[in-house]
Amino acid sequence: MSQELAKAGVPGGSVRIGWVLGWAVPKAWFEPLARAALPNAEHVFFPATPATLGQIAAAGHFDWLVGYSFGAQLLLAIRHARVALLAPVFAFAREENSGGRMARAQVKYLARWLRRDPKAALADFYARAGLDVAPEQTAELDPAALAWGLEQLETVALPPMLPAGWCAWCGADDPVLDAAQLHALVPAITLVPGATHHPAELIRQFARQITAREERAGPTTLPGQKSVSALEPTRSTLTASFSKAAPAYQRHAQVQSALAGWLAEWLPRERAGRALEVGAGPGVFTRQLTGWPGGVTATDISPEMCAAGRAAVPQADWRVMAAAEPLPGPWGWIFSSAMLQWATGPQEIFSAWRRQLAPGGRVLAALFASGSLPEWRAIADEAGPVTWRTPEEWRAVLAGAGLRVMRDATVTREFAHGTAREFLRSLHGVGAAPARQLTVGALRSRLAEYERAFHLPNGGVRATWVFYRFEAEGVDFS
Repeated sequence: MSQELAKAGVPGGSVRIGWVLGWAVPKAWFEPLARAALPNAEHVFFPATPATLGQIAAAGHFDWLVGYSFGAQLLLAIRHARVALLAPVFAFAREENSGGRMARAQVKYLARWLRRDPKAALADFYARAGLDVAPEQTAELDPAALAWGLEQLETVALPPMLPAGWCAWCGADDPVLDAAQLHALVPAITLVPGATHHPAELIRQFARQITAREERAGPTTLPGQKSVSALEPTRSTLTASFSKAAPAYQRHAQVQSALAGWLAEWLPRERAGRALEVGAGPGVFTRQLTGWPGGVTATDISPEMCAAGRAAVPQADWRVMAAAEPLPGPWGWIFSSAMLQWATGPQEIFSAWRRQLAPGGRVLAALFASGSLPEWRAIADEAGPVTWRTPEEWRAVLAGAGLRVMRDATVTREFAHGTAREFLRSLHGVGAAPARQLTVGALRSRLAEYERAFHLPNGGVRATWVFYRFEAEGVDFS
C-alpha cells in the first residue's frame, strides 16, 4: 500500500489523515486498524467529545478527514474537500427513519446503565455492535464525553445527505445501522457485503478508494504551486452568497453592526502603522477606521462587497482578497469583524496573518462564538454552514498559529425581530445562509415552532448571539 501511495505522487508516499472516533471507541483499539490499512500515512486521532471540532481546527491541514459512526455525525458539521464517513450516523434514533436501529428509549436506558455500571453497559454495547474491544482498552474513555455522546445520539437528527465529493461506506450486515435504509436515503453510501459495524473492513475500503483517487489525480501540488486550502470547497459558495447580499447587507446588519461597535471599543488610542481589514464586507467596521494615519486597506473575498464598501467608505483602499492569502505586509494591525466564524481552516488563516505582521503588530478581531442562535438550532434540526467554536477553542487555534492572546472577552446579546420570518430574512440578507437545507413545508413548520417557543412578551421573537473579541500579537520564533 505504501508503494502505491508513493506512486501517487504524495511526498514520501504519505497523506495526513484525521480520524474522528465513534462513541465509546478507544484510540488504543481503533489506531492499529487504521495503521494496518494505511501504514505509510500520518494519522491523528480525535475522540468524540464536545471539543473535537475545535481540536481538528487547531491541528492544521489534513488531506483527509474520516469519521467513524458517531464521529461521522460530528464531521457533518465541517466543510472540507476530502471527507470519508464510515458507518455514518445521521440520526441514531430509530424513530427518525434515517438509518438508526436503536429506539430513543434504548439510548436513554443505556445512559442510565452507564451511570450505574459503566463496565457492564459498555460490554453490552460492544457485544450488540460487534466490536471486539478489550475491557482494559476502555480505561482511556472519558465518562463525561460518553454521557455527552449519548445525549447527542438520542437527540440529534441531521438531513441524510452527503456534500459533493464526500464518500461513505456502511456494512451491509451492520447490526446498529439499517444499511439498506441508509443507501435508499443516500445512494452515494456504498454498502459493503459481509461487513458489520466493525470498522476494519470499512477502513480497508477507504484505503483502496484514496489510493485509487491519488493514482488518478497524480500530485496534488506542482512545483511552485500553493497547496489547496481547506477553505476552497466552500469559497465559491460563500462568495456567491455574500456577493448576492452586498446591495442590501447594511439594511439587515443589525447584529453585525453591534459586533463592530463592540470591537471598536478596543481600538488603540494612538493609531499607528499600516492597517489591513479582512472580511470587511460593505464597510460596517471599516467606518471605525477612517482617518487611520498609516492608511487602511479593506478587503473582502467578494468583488460586489468591495464595490459596496468602496462606495460607503471611499477613504479606504479596497481590494479583493481571501482571508488565507493576505496582501504582503508588514501590517501594524490586522482587523476583522464578523468574518472568522466562517473559517473552516482558521489556523491556516492566522498563520498567514502572523507572517505578514510587523514586529510588535497586533490582530484585533471579533466573531460569533459557540452558543449563538440556540433558538434556531433547537428547532431547525439541520447542520448549518458555520462551525461554532468556543472561546477556548479559538485560543487554542490562535496559539497553534503562533499568536499570543493579550486580552479577550465574551458577551451574550439578545436581539428582537418582528417575526421568525424576519429573523431568518436577516440571515439571508447578510449572506449567512448560502444553501437551503429545508423544504418549503419543513421551513414553514420550523418558523411556526420558532414563533411559539421564542416569542417576546411585547411581541416579536428573540435571537441570541454570543460575541467574542480578542487582541493578539505574533510570537517571535527566532
